[in-house]
Amino acid sequence: MCLLKPLLNRHPAIYQALKNRHVWYNETLEYIDARIAAGAAILIAPDKPLEISRVCHDPNVMQRIYDIGRKAGETANLRATDADGKINPAKLSALIFDQFQSGYDVIGAKVGQAWNAGNYVITGHNRKLA
Repeated sequence: MCLLKPLLNRHPAIYQALKNRHVWYNETLEYIDARIAAGAAILIAPDKPLEISRVCHDPNVMQRIYDIGRKAGETANLRATDADGKINPAKLSALIFDQFQSGYDVIGAKVGQAWNAGNYVITGHNRKLA
């Protein structure tokens, strides 16, 4: 980091973000692990490390990795569904990355119905759009 400091003298916030990124990353991992241990989140990930490089152009390898991820997602969905087979957001406890606040939020309660809740915002009153 010492090599970057002179280059970023005019941008101290960028320097601090780069300097502390590993701390924030590790705190995020700890938070996710704690949510999983508490039963408040479901980890959707393969059960073993993926054997693929960062850059891969082999369609067969990419398909194999895709299939592994798809299977992990399907398995996780079984734990996050209701008796009727529909995903229950409360069981899922999905995380959303907020790039503007540099944090993660948990999806919470339903706050409106699609196609209806936005009418008020767009038109100023609650009526269907033509």
